[in-house]
Amino acid sequence: MWERLSFRNAQDDTPVKVAVAVSLLLVTARFVLSESIGFGDAEALYASYSLFGQATYLDHPGLIGWLGSWFLNEQGVADPVSIHRFTSIAATAIPWLGGLAARFAGASARGAILAVLAIAIVPETAIGLFAFSPDLPLAIAWLGALGLAALALRSHPSSLRSFAATLGAGLCTGLACAAKVTGILLAIALVATWSSRPARERLRTFAPYFAVLLGIIVTLPMLQREISLGWPMLHHRLWHTQVGFGLTLRNVGALLGGQALYLTPFVAIAIVAIAIDLARQPHNDAVDRLLFYTTIPPFVALATLTILSRVAEPHWVAPAYLGLALHLGRRADSALVSRRLALASVFTSLLAIAVVFLVVRFPVLPKILGDSYDPKLDITNDLFAWKTGSTLVQSSLRQVREAGIDDVVVVGPHWVICAQVQAAIGQTAEVACETPEGDDFQQRLPKSAWERAPVWLYVTDDRFPIDIPTHFPNRSIAGVNRATVRRGGVVVRTIRVIQLQRMGAV
Repeated sequence: MWERLSFRNAQDDTPVKVAVAVSLLLVTARFVLSESIGFGDAEALYASYSLFGQATYLDHPGLIGWLGSWFLNEQGVADPVSIHRFTSIAATAIPWLGGLAARFAGASARGAILAVLAIAIVPETAIGLFAFSPDLPLAIAWLGALGLAALALRSHPSSLRSFAATLGAGLCTGLACAAKVTGILLAIALVATWSSRPARERLRTFAPYFAVLLGIIVTLPMLQREISLGWPMLHHRLWHTQVGFGLTLRNVGALLGGQALYLTPFVAIAIVAIAIDLARQPHNDAVDRLLFYTTIPPFVALATLTILSRVAEPHWVAPAYLGLALHLGRRADSALVSRRLALASVFTSLLAIAVVFLVVRFPVLPKILGDSYDPKLDITNDLFAWKTGSTLVQSSLRQVREAGIDDVVVVGPHWVICAQVQAAIGQTAEVACETPEGDDFQQRLPKSAWERAPVWLYVTDDRFPIDIPTHFPNRSIAGVNRATVRRGGVVVRTIRVIQLQRMGAV
């Protein structure tokens, strides 16, 4: 069996060598970045999840927090270097998992390598999966479910291999739901596949039902928590953060422009061609039905949500593309895209990856843009600024404690600040937050509790200017620690830790 699943082609092993070379190049670049950067704002939020062990949070289920807990250091603080080393390895392995899934789906050795390369070099996956985010475990679970479900569909319904692979698909689907709510679309797609005419005979076996049961068992902790608390994640994602919900040209432009940017225009065109071919396939092949149901309906659902929500992000539709890589592998001999389009896709993808690497690793933008450069809009600055900011917050907290003040709360104006603070100090102090739409920090420590603390350390940077006397009229400033971060000779962040004490407190 394993010999049949090999990636090597007896006639020509050049594609394998190319895929290995690309993987080595990418993992090297990722490791270089891992040693020099801290957390982005969203990464810091997910790293802070690792401290609390919840099954769900307001933004996402808790699987990413469980992964982050593997990398807490002796002080109970998430280490960005260790976490990024992990994401470097995982992001490099995921395309090969996709190639294995393509083999399970019936692709030739050459087709499987095409799937590997497609996933490896598309900027949305090559760059996006390096970040520590729920998309990383979601991609692993989604591809695992696709590969195992396809293997089961290509096996005799009553065989042990079909039974085991179907259960594996159910497990992976449950994990996908525990990674991100998007996994629900994968679950619906699997049930639709098993109910379709080519696979319906499998409903006469126990496998699909046990798979559904296994997936539900995996998600029980998150369901139990959400039900017991009145569905806070649902309310936050579908209500509190959806001001301005509705179809707008801005949202449509964000979806289309985002795909062109995250994929490159040539890859986007190639994806459309592959999706059209998938939709045209006969309805009598169970694996084709699987790939269709895990691609087209999820894309429609996620794209619709993206064009209706002002807080949507273009990468939300990315899971729907994974099945297309498997279809490309299965149809490797059919030339779904022209040679010219394929070469343009590869070239622009590698160019985009190289540009992003240079922009992140080196202060390119301040030097190129000159006076028009706005550091507040450059999110790469946070990857470096909060390495300094973390040290500043830690030393400020230590300074207060050495002065004999134990009852201190660290406060921030927005979750992007609070997440960096929480990731930096672990649970050595409580972190409070003032995000207008609400956040997990407010769930854990409401304002009615933290405003009574005699001493606060208010942490902010120049993205969130504040007039302390106006905002906190009952507090006086007892001291300010400040750190200025420069990149390319330009001040990109000024981080302040302001010690505030209650007026009249001794």
